[in-house]
Amino acid sequence: MDSIFFISDIDGTIYREKKVTEEELFFLSSVSKRYPIVLATGRNYAMFHRFIQEYSFEYEYCILNNGALVMDKNGSILVSLNMKTNMILPLVQEMLEKREIIINMTFSHLQQNIFLEGIHSNNFLNKTSNIPLITNSITLEVNSYKGLSDEIDNFTKTIEQTGFQVNRNKKYIDISPLGSGKASAIICLGNLVKIDVSNSIIVGDELNDKEMLMLTEKSYCMVNGNSELFTVANNIISSLTEISLKKEEQNE
Repeated sequence: MDSIFFISDIDGTIYREKKVTEEELFFLSSVSKRYPIVLATGRNYAMFHRFIQEYSFEYEYCILNNGALVMDKNGSILVSLNMKTNMILPLVQEMLEKREIIINMTFSHLQQNIFLEGIHSNNFLNKTSNIPLITNSITLEVNSYKGLSDEIDNFTKTIEQTGFQVNRNKKYIDISPLGSGKASAIICLGNLVKIDVSNSIIVGDELNDKEMLMLTEKSYCMVNGNSELFTVANNIISSLTEISLKKEEQNE
């Protein structure tokens, strides 16, 4: 039954409380025998690869860097959206000069990642001097949001106004090319492999999953996810095992 995808976010959806349960691994194994599994995540390739190695379940495609990179299970690159790093770096430097914030930065391009630890205004130029000219995404890790919400909000708006996509949670700011996103990557993948996206099963838990949940009526949000998704998803679940594949097949 390859007429639809089974699409799921990873963190907060499959991977909760720092583990994937045996029950959900068994469920995903049964899913893989019916549908191509697509894992859609904000993770870069290195973080995704570590996850796959640890849990070893079958999947057909992965959407990484919040949609900037799409690959198949063999590592072939299907979609790669790039942005110029020299348009982002001055904005990060300006933010650091206004308010000293200890952050780490990760530059992700295809299967390569460059991690810069302990970035601050005094070492920023030196640390970033050998960064590649293009990247799929940049992730900023902020050690503490306490007392910094206004600065972070202003920085995020500046990045967006410059022409980039920004996804945030309590710990990370992910910057990717304008037009990237899980939903647009799913549509592109569906067109490439001739699979119906609108009838696919899609599961998520955070705001970067919102648009992909809107692609189908077979949408599921985790009960501990962002409450804004509760009015978007058609089903609220606490575990993937609550999804009835038989019921969804009857609704096709």
